[in-house]
Amino acid sequence: MFYQLPPAEYHKAISLFEPLQHQGILTAVLAHHRRGKIFVDDLETPQSAFVWSPAVWCFLAGKPDNQAFNEGVRDALFNQGVTEQPVFIWLWVCESEAWHTALQFIAQPRQPVPSSRLYYRCDALQINGREYLPPGFIVQPINADLRNRADVTLPEDVVNWIAEIGTPEEFDAHSFGFVALHGRDVAAWCMADGIAGNRTELGVHTEEEFRRRGLATAVTALAVEHAFSRGLTEVSWQCDAENTPSIHVAEKVGFQLMCEYTMLAFLSDAEKHVGWLARLAAEEATAV
Repeated sequence: MFYQLPPAEYHKAISLFEPLQHQGILTAVLAHHRRGKIFVDDLETPQSAFVWSPAVWCFLAGKPDNQAFNEGVRDALFNQGVTEQPVFIWLWVCESEAWHTALQFIAQPRQPVPSSRLYYRCDALQINGREYLPPGFIVQPINADLRNRADVTLPEDVVNWIAEIGTPEEFDAHSFGFVALHGRDVAAWCMADGIAGNRTELGVHTEEEFRRRGLATAVTALAVEHAFSRGLTEVSWQCDAENTPSIHVAEKVGFQLMCEYTMLAFLSDAEKHVGWLARLAAEEATAV
């Protein structure tokens, strides 16, 4: 009742995830343009499915009341049946709210923590990213030339992002990204989570010492411009509903809010998860 679907048969699970087609990481995995694994309850006609991506993102779809399958998910998570490396946190997006109840069973004794996420889409670029690049900075594509430069060290997050897509060659074929350089320092970057058909999803980061200078806006706009130049027609963006800086960047570049959805999260270590819940409760009480 719990099997790993061979990559050549990913198409058997695609219809189950139709309601989650706005999730760029998920669609990239289904398109074989991002590393991941798919687990199903039946190898021929799956009714329940679980997709995992190395960036700790997880997706559930199909029948949520499939107890044997849910037990399989639970066993795989906490006995390293999904990944050989320890995972600190699991982030979940479910095809329906009914899966939230199933996830409570999968995560027990941990209580999944919900948070609101925003899904944006850009159909037309509104700004020229070059105009937002401050003096002293240049933007470079993340390609073989940049990766081979001895004087530039790519941040660990960028290196890991490339590895989540696959080999460097697979990244060049199925994804893309840009960095803002200040001398030899990587100040900011914007990268695609993988291409699926005519769409992709972007993520951006600016190192703390370089923030509030327009770098995130510049690299994001240039990444969108590049996406459209490659023939992609849909570029998406997701962030926490309370991430005001990310929202401002998205809307300035030309992304429009399409929907809000719930993400659930829990820590692998049950004791640390309890401590996390306590800290969240204390922060909420202080805010009130």
